[in-house]
Amino acid sequence: MFNTRLKGPEQQLLFKTLSELLDSGFNLKESLIFIKQTTIKENIIDDVLSKLEQGYHFSYSIRKYIDGEFYNQIYISEKNGNLISCLKEINKYISIKNKQNKKIQEVLMYPLFLILMLLMALIGINKVIVPQIGAIGSVEKYDLSYLYFFILLIFMFLLLIFIYYKSLSFLKRKEFLIKIPFIGKIYQYYMGYYLSYNLYLMLSNGIDIKNILFIMNSFDKSTIIYSLSNEIKKELENGMNYTKLIQKYNFIPKEFILFLSQGNSKGKIINNLFMFSRLQFEDMINKSNRLINLVQPILFLLIGIGIILGYLSILMPIYNSLRGI
Repeated sequence: MFNTRLKGPEQQLLFKTLSELLDSGFNLKESLIFIKQTTIKENIIDDVLSKLEQGYHFSYSIRKYIDGEFYNQIYISEKNGNLISCLKEINKYISIKNKQNKKIQEVLMYPLFLILMLLMALIGINKVIVPQIGAIGSVEKYDLSYLYFFILLIFMFLLLIFIYYKSLSFLKRKEFLIKIPFIGKIYQYYMGYYLSYNLYLMLSNGIDIKNILFIMNSFDKSTIIYSLSNEIKKELENGMNYTKLIQKYNFIPKEFILFLSQGNSKGKIINNLFMFSRLQFEDMINKSNRLINLVQPILFLLIGIGIILGYLSILMPIYNSLRGI
C-alpha cells in the first residue's frame, strides 16, 4: 500500500494538469491515465485508478496523497459537478503559496549567510588574532560567553513557546497563531479566506445550512473545519447561538454574523461569502508581500549594528593595549 503524500509542487502539478484535461473534454479516468504517463508517480495514480474502479469517489481515492484542506474542497465540489473550478482554485492557491515560500527563502538566504559569517569572524578574531597580538604585549581577551548565553536564551525561549503551543487544543492553536506579531494578521486573513471559501462551496453546491454540520463532520480529521464542526455541535447543544460562537474565536471572521443574518437570502449569502473570500485572499497576499519586503532591510540593519558592536568590543581592547606599548 502506498501512503506517501505528494509534495506541494507535485500536488499543484496534479491539480493544474487534471483541471486542464477535464476542461478540454477528457473524463476523469482518461485524465489520470494521461497524467500517469507524463507527470505524477505511476504507483500513486495506479492506486487512485484502482479505487475509482472499485466504485469510490475521486476525493476518497486521492485523499491520502493530498492535504486535508484540499480533500475537503474536492469532496464538496465533486458532489455537484464543480470539480474543475475547485481544482483551478486549489492550483491558484498552491502556486501563490509556492511563490511566496521561494521569495521568503531568497530574502532570508543572504542575511542569514552574513549572520553566520559575522559569528565566525567574531570567534576567529577572539581565538586567533587576539592571542597573536597578546604575544606582543598585554591585551584583554574579549569574552564571548555573553553571546553564547544570549543564543542559548533565545533557543530556550523558542522551545518553551513550542512546548506551550503543543499543549493547546487544535482550535486554541489557531487563536495562538493569530496573536503572533506580524505573521498573525496574515494567518487571520488566511483563515478568513479558507473558512469563507469552504462555506461558499457548501452553500453553492446545494447544501443547506441545517446539513452543513453533518457534511463538515465527514471532512478530514486533521483540518480546522472538522474540529470546528465538533465545537459548534457541542456549543449548540449547550444553548449557545452561532453569533456568540463566532465572537468566541478570533480566527472566525466577524463578518459572518452579518452574512448569515436571517434577513439575507441564500443567494446573497453565497455572493457575500465568495466576494469576502476573494478580498481576504488578496489581503493575505498583499500583507505577506509587505512583510517579506520589510524583513530583509531589518535583518541588514541588525547585522550592521552587530558588526559595529562586535568589532568595537574586540578591537578596542587591542587598540588600548597597543597604545600602551
